[in-house]
Amino acid sequence: MTCPLCKLENPGSARVCDCGYSFATGAAPSVAASTTANALLRSMDRSLRAIKFVVVAWAVLTLIGLLAWLLRDGPAATSPQPARAAQEK
Repeated sequence: MTCPLCKLENPGSARVCDCGYSFATGAAPSVAASTTANALLRSMDRSLRAIKFVVVAWAVLTLIGLLAWLLRDGPAATSPQPARAAQEK
């Protein structure tokens, strides 16, 4: 059966649609229920943003640390040392 509010296809045994429409009474969801659901979604959105920020910050700091570790000796460690070559002659 199709919900008249959201047009979602529901099984025939469903009493209430996911949007809150009651098939038994034909009543739309109450404003209080939708307000509560919206508040819950907003709080979940804030939580997900915080988690995403932590993951991105961790990744950036890890990359910076890896780069610092790779470059810790600097270019001097890979370039030839002219002073030693002169002393050996």
